[in-house]
Amino acid sequence: MEVRPDRGLKPWQTILIILILLAGVVVLVIRGSEDTRAPAPTPVNEDVHDIAP
Repeated sequence: MEVRPDRGLKPWQTILIILILLAGVVVLVIRGSEDTRAPAPTPVNEDVHDIAP
């Protein structure tokens, strides 16, 4: 693949973009797993009351 000098990313720019994207995905995954863990205790208690007649 030929990279034109006037247009195109330098190697360190592509690496930087990949690292930023990976960091974003990691942050989303960590936040998502924390969000599913943290509020779990309260809905479980509510569900127990809802299920009991």
